[in-house]
Amino acid sequence: MRSAGFIGMGTCLPPDVRFNNDPIFAREKSGGRFGDVRERDLFVGVKTRRVIAPDSAAEDLMVAAGHEALRKAGIGVERIQRLYGYASPSQHVTPNGLYKVHHDLGMRSDAWVIPVHSDFTNFLTGAALAAEAIEAGRCDYAMIACGAAWTRLMDYSQPHAWSIGDGAFAAVMGVTDHCVWLGHAFDTQSAHVNSMTLQMRPGEMHPTYRIHDEGVAVFLSCGMQIPPRLMQALMARFDVAPEQLALVTHQASERLMNHWAEILRPKEYLSTLATLGNMTLATVGVTLALQYESIRAPYIGCLALGAGSHFAAAMLRR
Repeated sequence: MRSAGFIGMGTCLPPDVRFNNDPIFAREKSGGRFGDVRERDLFVGVKTRRVIAPDSAAEDLMVAAGHEALRKAGIGVERIQRLYGYASPSQHVTPNGLYKVHHDLGMRSDAWVIPVHSDFTNFLTGAALAAEAIEAGRCDYAMIACGAAWTRLMDYSQPHAWSIGDGAFAAVMGVTDHCVWLGHAFDTQSAHVNSMTLQMRPGEMHPTYRIHDEGVAVFLSCGMQIPPRLMQALMARFDVAPEQLALVTHQASERLMNHWAEILRPKEYLSTLATLGNMTLATVGVTLALQYESIRAPYIGCLALGAGSHFAAAMLRR
């Protein structure tokens, strides 16, 4: 059986840095709550975050990350047969900016563009689909590219906006015995579809993200418990002990990450939260790419979550 994995990864981060004392945060209000827990109590641990320039777009970051991924993979763009991922927000409602990434990277016209609109599990979902295609022999090389410019989608009176940063990630996948994709698991709690939404609201000029009161409850229940449960299932499936695991996760909050670490007890927990904040759909990929060379554990577990509400986990072997 062919083994699919990552053969090259790239990132691109905007140069502009936003600090905690930025005046934009002065508008913050209390936000939602659940019992005695305020929304503001959940979003801690960020010192700085990157912010995309007004004249730039998520697609631009993705193209730069894609070039780096191709260079590290050592292959030409003409060998890419599928492009998975998402630009969020895209320059257009539709088509998604992933088509612009296809154009700007100079991909072949028969390279299949597959936008994956599953914020914020876009990277893991796209990689799972790519791995299945490669292992089935339907594709030799695929790219996953995810770009986030969510600082433009925030209502800065809401506490969760405090942690948001921008960035992009791209990876080339192919047949390899290096950084092998072993398997994945997903969970969807669609009863909570309205708990976290991006939509137009009265008096606003563009869509904004909102965690509703129900969303705080979902954060404390599903968000705390389901991701580590998925990872434990993968660890059991592939016989991975905690001391063999490096963990890379969504980074909404230090409180959430500490809770996952307490349950899973990984040998290593990769984090860019303090310096890059919550890069939404780009977080897991950017963190993995930036810190991959420092990993010593033989296995890498990835966790992501998103609106819907849904959760994703993946296991890699170094």
